[in-house]
Amino acid sequence: MAKIIPFLKFDNSLEAISFYEHLFGDNILVERNSLDEESAKTFGLEADENATILGVLNLGGSLVMFSDNFGNKENNNASILINFDDDNINHIAKMEEIFEKANNSYDCKIKMPLIKRNWGGRMSIFEDKYGNTWLLHSESFEKASQKNDVFKKFYSN
Repeated sequence: MAKIIPFLKFDNSLEAISFYEHLFGDNILVERNSLDEESAKTFGLEADENATILGVLNLGGSLVMFSDNFGNKENNNASILINFDDDNINHIAKMEEIFEKANNSYDCKIKMPLIKRNWGGRMSIFEDKYGNTWLLHSESFEKASQKNDVFKKFYSN
């Protein structure tokens, strides 16, 4: 089965990597390919060691790919939900840590504070300085996996 992976674009991906490492924790960068001669020719650009043609971040075991936008100013903003297991104290601690960093950062705008919601888990929404919206959400993975076979397979990984 195919995998869906969010893809983000930035004016300066090196700056974005640094920002996200502060927000989500060190060691999230899996791979970063700079704009080499061959790739540059393909896109009609000049090679640039500081530009990213393709990069991969690991956020809680899920992949997010990214690149520089190479001057293309079209709206590339994304919304990404990070789902945490409400029954796992380490997951909840990480969610709270990310929220606190976002809440204390002048580079993030809190749109919804992290509180328990009427549907069960907790949720928060913030926008980062690149215009991307991040949704922090928690639910019981065990309870969710009992709803149907699709959820069972998804939450068992």
